[in-house]
Amino acid sequence: NGNLLYLSPDYLYNISNPISPVFISQLPVVGNEFLIKDNFGYLNSGSEINIIDLSNPYYPSIITSINGTSFATIDLVGTYIYAQDMNDFKVVDISNPYNPWVVDSCFLPSAILYADVNLDGNDDYAAVTTAVPSPYTDYGSGKVYLVNTSDLNNFNIEQEKTIPRWGTNLEIVGEYIFVSSMVHGMDIYRYPPLVSVSESPPTSPSLNLNSTMFSSSRPLLFLSGLPPSGSVQIYSVDGRKVFDQTFNQPELHLNLNNLNISSGIYFLKVTDQEESDLMMKKFELLR
Repeated sequence: NGNLLYLSPDYLYNISNPISPVFISQLPVVGNEFLIKDNFGYLNSGSEINIIDLSNPYYPSIITSINGTSFATIDLVGTYIYAQDMNDFKVVDISNPYNPWVVDSCFLPSAILYADVNLDGNDDYAAVTTAVPSPYTDYGSGKVYLVNTSDLNNFNIEQEKTIPRWGTNLEIVGEYIFVSSMVHGMDIYRYPPLVSVSESPPTSPSLNLNSTMFSSSRPLLFLSGLPPSGSVQIYSVDGRKVFDQTFNQPELHLNLNNLNISSGIYFLKVTDQEESDLMMKKFELLR
């Protein structure tokens, strides 16, 4: 209902006149997320998702609940709720709001403190961001999961990426996933496959790329200050991996004329032997 506004923890307002919103009722329970579809509301109350009859918003009433452990976030697409419940990513069929049922779930290894979930326009993929607490700092690391939801009876994690700080919010826009995180800022990914298109500075001051502009007459790419072992990948802007090579020397020399790639923007990624990202650098190639 486009005329209802929910304000946490449990207030409903009529905003048919947005200049002068009118308080109309309080929900029978409190929560931190409230999604509305048709005449029903879905309130994330933490340990459960309460389904509320809003046919008369002046007297809202709970009709049933979806039990969980600790729902961090929910999203509603069509007749399904996509929910992050601690380490379980769940899809719940709400075609009959009086009798919701869990279609399937998959396990996410990261512990959940903060989370967000968003689906692409075709409902083929869901992106989930999670937080992994650290005992040593105020901020732990985070994960971004790309979940294939094209078959809701058998969905699975296709890829995951570690981000330096907790991923608190994400949004899928077209072929991009935007992830904001505490302190670190924003990371941008293309999918599928899940490839970062955010430039990141080297984690080691000795790691260096000789240039960000290359051409047929200046094709030599030179990396110095590499760790004892790891790998270097090059991705096109559409997420295709066009080069992948391991290294065990402090320097890497690459003639871009030897690669079957055309003019365009590319991303050079350096990882160590634990597959931790050391650098993501954008460069341009002119043929």
